[in-house]
Amino acid sequence: MASFAALTSFATSRASHIDLIRTAVSDIATMASSQAKHLDGFKATIREIDLSTQQTAAMAEESEAARQSMQSDALISQFDFGETERRQESTEVRSHQAQARLILQS
Repeated sequence: MASFAALTSFATSRASHIDLIRTAVSDIATMASSQAKHLDGFKATIREIDLSTQQTAAMAEESEAARQSMQSDALISQFDFGETERRQESTEVRSHQAQARLILQS
């Protein structure tokens, strides 16, 4: 009977070890699942940051294009304003010259 008792003790010990292994594997699976969920959240956050970065870059490009356009418009306006101012001065000079002729003729 001693060998039956030894065999029973051995079987019980093995069953206990198997239960410990099952528990460890179950815990590992639970932790892996939890980590996968956290990684999914991390990936979503990275996607949002990437999208925001792309939008910011697009807005920066649009702002630069608008700045260049406004700078060109300002240069054209300065040129146009200068030409208009010269024409106005020329018209005023002619008007004064005409008045002076009238005065001299009188």
